[in-house]
Amino acid sequence: MSLLCWEKKQEFKYKDLLQHASGVEKLSSELEEKKRKLDSWSRDLNKREALTDQEKKKLEEDNKKKDLRNESLLLASKEKKIAHESVLRLVEEQKREKEEAYNKILQLEKQLDAKQKLEMEIEELKGKLQVMKHLGDEDDAAVQNKTEEMNDELQEKVDNLENMEAMNQILVVKERQSNDELQEARKELIIV
Repeated sequence: MSLLCWEKKQEFKYKDLLQHASGVEKLSSELEEKKRKLDSWSRDLNKREALTDQEKKKLEEDNKKKDLRNESLLLASKEKKIAHESVLRLVEEQKREKEEAYNKILQLEKQLDAKQKLEMEIEELKGKLQVMKHLGDEDDAAVQNKTEEMNDELQEKVDNLENMEAMNQILVVKERQSNDELQEARKELIIV
């Protein structure tokens, strides 16, 4: 082989090596660029993962807050229901108390009417006795019998009046005791 041939071969080899080196350099550059992109993606992924972790923690905290709020609302709802039931009980109790008070008023009015009627009968008997004393003979047995009957009737009516007043007093005391007990029960209901 001749020198020229050899040189040409060497030149081809050199060009081939240059091309090859250029290709390797290009590939190396592309590889470096891809490596930079991969590093950038990796950093982005790490940032996103950190953000995702933060968002996940924030979401968990938000869920806990919502759960607490829901529990508070549920508790408030139960308390409202209990309060509503208490109010209904109080309304029913007041309605019953009103009816009892109305019935007591009617009873007291009847007793007052009976007392007034009894007082009028007593006054009438006293008046009749006075008239009989002024008009009648004290020796007349019929007048004395009638006077005694009227005195007995008068005494009986006075006794009835005193009994009625005593009964009224007992009823008033019992009513006060019942009222005190109801007020105490109402206070306890309000506290609950």
